[in-house]
Amino acid sequence: MANFGYSPQEGVTFYYENRGKVTDLCINPNVKTVTICSRSSNSFVGSQFSLQDCKKQFPDVEVLRISSDIIDVCINNKMFPNVKNVYSESKYYKNDVRMLVRKYKNGSFALKNAFCAAAGDVIDLQGISIIDDNAFDGCMATDFVNIDDVSICRADAFTGSAIELNKRYKNGLQIFGSVLIGVQSGVSDIEIPSYVKYIKKDISFQDVKNVTINNADQLCFVNDVSLDCLQLNGCNILPGALRSRCNVVKVKQYKICNSSIYCDVGGVIFTEDRKILISYPKLREGHYDIPDGTETIWADAFSGGLISSVKIADSVYDIGDRAFSECEHLENIEFGKGITNYSHYGRTRTFSYCTSLKSVTIPEWVKSLSSGMFVGCRLESLTLPDGLEEIETNAFGKIAFEDITIPPSVKVIYSGNFTNSKTYRFTDRVPHGFIGGLLYNGTNSPESLQFSDLVKKFIITEGGKEYVLFLPAYLEHKTAYELDEILSNFSCTIKDEQYYLDCYKSCPDLILVQETAIALALITGNENIKKELKKRTRSITSRLLKSNQEEKLVDFLKLGLLSDRMLASLQETAQENGMTTVSAYILNEQNKKLLKKESSKSTFRI
Repeated sequence: MANFGYSPQEGVTFYYENRGKVTDLCINPNVKTVTICSRSSNSFVGSQFSLQDCKKQFPDVEVLRISSDIIDVCINNKMFPNVKNVYSESKYYKNDVRMLVRKYKNGSFALKNAFCAAAGDVIDLQGISIIDDNAFDGCMATDFVNIDDVSICRADAFTGSAIELNKRYKNGLQIFGSVLIGVQSGVSDIEIPSYVKYIKKDISFQDVKNVTINNADQLCFVNDVSLDCLQLNGCNILPGALRSRCNVVKVKQYKICNSSIYCDVGGVIFTEDRKILISYPKLREGHYDIPDGTETIWADAFSGGLISSVKIADSVYDIGDRAFSECEHLENIEFGKGITNYSHYGRTRTFSYCTSLKSVTIPEWVKSLSSGMFVGCRLESLTLPDGLEEIETNAFGKIAFEDITIPPSVKVIYSGNFTNSKTYRFTDRVPHGFIGGLLYNGTNSPESLQFSDLVKKFIITEGGKEYVLFLPAYLEHKTAYELDEILSNFSCTIKDEQYYLDCYKSCPDLILVQETAIALALITGNENIKKELKKRTRSITSRLLKSNQEEKLVDFLKLGLLSDRMLASLQETAQENGMTTVSAYILNEQNKKLLKKESSKSTFRI
């Protein structure tokens, strides 16, 4: 809301906000020239005119003058419908023209306002490359000259203009300069001329099924389009550029014509020698056999597509980053024998976030798995081969397995793998880096964690005998890596059972120490841990009460560490606070004790 006003000339008053933006104005009738200027020569106050939402009209104004201190002028055409000339001393605006034209540092010009030119008027767009939002609103002119430089039209550039109201199509297309601004409804097949440099973002392609383009740069602007076929004529850009541009278009098949670099094989884009698969159609469903002779699958080649299963040819020796990422319908992968080390080329996230992928069997010839290879998948079963040696960072990140077996051939497992799993099985040794990467997580809001999340079960087979270790899931850095050193280089029997159980004492904060101890006591029944917990029953009980964690409190009570008096007091507190689960548990335990006592009294001799 404007709250300060000033009058730079007789009959003209500008109103500005505290921040300096002019948001309102008053102009007396018969004023033909208006000078847009700031409040003072040494102030930025009023240097920005934000009047696009102002609904006032001043039809008598024919000339606008812009002073040197003006930075930005935003007005609507209908405010000054009859302006015939704009004179500017500002470096930001073009001088001595019929329209309001903004100048940019890169030398380009943007048409801000054409005002309300009448039908029959000729509009000269010489040097103008950008048509801004609402630039032609209310403009009835349809004759334009020097429009070849126009390369960008904003979404609402022609709103309310004769161009929008009286659409003129040629071959199903409405083109303004080098900008495609409209597609005729009902047209299913279109060909975009090579001279089109820009496609207006709000164009509807809803009826279009087949598109032919003659300039690969046009792919950047064909967004949110679903097509039966996309034909590329004379496309010779670099593979990475082609793939990134194809990535925004949803098609069932590609067709390549007159290219010295690319070809289509069954609707899939390959390099001309058919050795590199560049882009697979996003809308193609079902199974795909990658042709024998293919050597490389380009980065993102299948990403985001509808493919449900794939067989990778043995000839493939390289798969680019995110090649199958976010293929949410992918259910089955048949690995080719051409790649043994998926981490060899440093490729990442090959099958990441393929959420329909439930089961994976890594073949016996694979020696390494790359970083983020299956991150974000929802695997329910995983088979790792004996022969696998290395699992890179986050290869199986964010995946929870109840029970996972790691083959003895695995030498290194980097951080972020199997972090949400509960039971791990190893033979002889735990792979180097596994515990350090798995267990060091800092303080991860212990109140939000269940007791079952706080302990990991390690089953290590040595010399045909199974050893079971229960380790805290959250440890300080030093302890985590001390454990990693012991279990990856020595026998798990180098330390006694109590050593591993006592690792909970090095959890990063007091709450984690206590809650991990409770979890271990519930699982193992270890008396040493129970003794430590008994010393802190009051503080633990009080904390769980205050945080209203009924389930955790009941689990703690199951350890039987509270005296009858403390239980009675806790039962009263629970009733007062409406903690029915806790109250019911204590009452049930008290009844059990009473029945046991009565039963012992009822025995007699004959």
